[in-house]
Amino acid sequence: SAVRQFYLDLQLAVIRLKLMFWDDTVIRINGKNAIIRFYGNERLALYYAHEKKDTESVDDDGIKLLRGEDQFSMHDHNTINYNPKYKEQDAECGIHLIRRLKRILDDTKHEWCNDLIKLLVSANNQKKEGKPINLDKLRADYDDIIKQGQEINKADKDNYFWKNERSLLNDLTKYKENYLMFAAYDFIPFTNNLSERSL
Repeated sequence: SAVRQFYLDLQLAVIRLKLMFWDDTVIRINGKNAIIRFYGNERLALYYAHEKKDTESVDDDGIKLLRGEDQFSMHDHNTINYNPKYKEQDAECGIHLIRRLKRILDDTKHEWCNDLIKLLVSANNQKKEGKPINLDKLRADYDDIIKQGQEINKADKDNYFWKNERSLLNDLTKYKENYLMFAAYDFIPFTNNLSERSL
């Protein structure tokens, strides 16, 4: 049918995107949790619904498994994306990270969070203004802030929120290049809020 062909054409167009945004959110159906998932960009929107928010449902969508190493996916920090069976490169959403940093800052009052927010926002502003970003300096400043955060976290284990802070610091270390990808590529934005707004 025409509708089926439209769906297949849309699916193929999304699979071919150089940069794809994706996100999912929990919804309620007949009193039970389910999820709705978005793949696309500012022109294309492809939605799927599933009972569970897991890798199996992502595979069932048939999108990520068909994308290659020269393609990019931007998302909130969802570790499903780092399964080795998915070959595309992953860019983390800067706004989602800033929300996490603000929560830890509110809970712990540790200023390293604010320092990192300022560093990321400044780099993004430079990019928006068309100014070149010194990636080596950005990475070095990022590393200095994370090191400071680790030292503060280690010295403040009496803080009720120290485990949450340590978890964030571990993510910032492990996924550093993913968080800074917006600064390394002109076509990668700071945020995937487009997908959140769509949902």
